[in-house]
This record gives sequence, structure tokens and C-alpha cells, in this order.
Amino acid sequence: MKKLMILAAAMVATVAANAAAVSWSSGTITLPGGTQAGKNDVTAYLFNVEKSVYDTYAAMTDATALSDAIYSAYGSSIAAADATKASTAKGVAKLSDGSDYGVGNYYAVVLYTTTQDSKDYWMGNYATAAVEATMDVEVSFLATNLGGTGGATAWSTAAVPEPTSGLLLLLGMAGLALRRRRA
Repeated sequence: MKKLMILAAAMVATVAANAAAVSWSSGTITLPGGTQAGKNDVTAYLFNVEKSVYDTYAAMTDATALSDAIYSAYGSSIAAADATKASTAKGVAKLSDGSDYGVGNYYAVVLYTTTQDSKDYWMGNYATAAVEATMDVEVSFLATNLGGTGGATAWSTAAVPEPTSGLLLLLGMAGLALRRRRA
């Protein structure tokens, strides 16, 4: 039993040594009105995806079509994003199962949301990161893949699902169901 415990500890240490975090930042984001985004002006949601999904988005040359495709696929799932951050902060992404990244290539899409002049805006983009050995990796300039140095240029207006409201609604419905079942 002691040998098994030592072996398990060695395996955990090996996995931890080869795990890496991927720090990500958005680079410069220009708001729909043309000004540079400030602290908490934009929220970014990162989703880890398969290479084939990444390749589909990376092949798109029209920024608006890219945003439309990403919003269509992930706009209703922002509560389940692998990472979330404010526009001027850096965040650390995790894999969908909550674990750290291991050695290898990783692919992601990012959905940005903002509200300006009482309108909700959204924009999608993509990113890749190669994790080598125990090195942490930083992915930046996610807003400038298609927009150049001027920042994001593909804002669209749409109703953006707000995860807190959905969670509160779900909690209320669960409470009503429990109350009805007890009565």
C-alpha cells in the first residue's frame, strides 16, 4: 500500500510539473463609439474549442461574419465560459474540466460584450496558444486579429444574455418546484 501511495504522489507531482496556466489579455479594444475601452467597459468570455472549430473561424476574412458565427455558437453559453475577464485585466484560462493546460497546442474563441448608449454590443474573435514544458503562456491582442492596431472593428448590436439573471431565474424556478412538491 505504501508503494502505491508513493507512486500516486509521484504521478501527481509529474502532472503538476507539466501543467501550465494560460494568461490572456485582450490588447487594445476600441468601443463602438470610437473611444478606447477602459476598465470594465468590455467583458470577454473565452471558450476552449477543438482545432477544427478554430480552423473554421480562422479561415474567415470578414470580421462581421466571424463575429456573427461566434455569437451564434456561443452567445447563449457565456455562463459556461472557461474564463471571463474585464477589458483591461489579464485573466487565467482553464480547460473546460477546470484543470490546467498541459503541454500542447490549444485553441479558443473569445466573445466580447459591452453596453454603450443603452445598446448591447458583441464581437467574436479567436486565439491559439502553444504550451511548452512548464512554461506559462500569455495570449494577447485577441481584439486585433482582424482589426489591426485600431482594435476591434466588428461590433454588432444584439441582445446579450446576462448570466446572473438566468441563474436567479433558475434558482427561483427550483424554489417554486420544491415548494410545490412539499405541499
